[in-house]
Amino acid sequence: MMDRQDSVEKEVKIQKIKPRPQWKIKIEKLLENYYWVGVMTIVTFYALFMDDIRFLWIPKSADLTIDICTIICMSLYLIELFLGIIAVEKYFLSFYFWVDLISLLSMIPDISFLLEQIEGGLGGAGDGADVAKTGRATRVIKIIRIIRVIRIIRIIRITMILRVMKIYK
Repeated sequence: MMDRQDSVEKEVKIQKIKPRPQWKIKIEKLLENYYWVGVMTIVTFYALFMDDIRFLWIPKSADLTIDICTIICMSLYLIELFLGIIAVEKYFLSFYFWVDLISLLSMIPDISFLLEQIEGGLGGAGDGADVAKTGRATRVIKIIRIIRVIRIIRIIRITMILRVMKIYK
């Protein structure tokens, strides 16, 4: 028969939880840092509006500079995505993982030299096909913009949570 001491020891062994590695905690703190969230908010606004601003007001000669900035922003998104996967518990394949991944992939058409290569490879289709392609592209762009807005909402939510946490410390 098991005495009380053995029962308690067995229960303690069952309930042992591995502590998270210190490096994961540090990476997660980095991702929640005000400066990082601020930079990523600026990057998100850039991703949302720069392509439209480029088409409306910026000359074609500045496309390469804007493309380089877009690639830098994509790199920051990729870094955040990778760090989130390795450090944040239950992030991989979560809703926010997919939002971040789709936001990253949605920036590919914003790179003008890639877009020109894709458009050049489509060939000369008829007028009806061009209208259909334009309609589909418009719907896709609207979906991409919605996903980017969801990302901004996420960043704002994280910022608000950090403020609340700072108040109660």
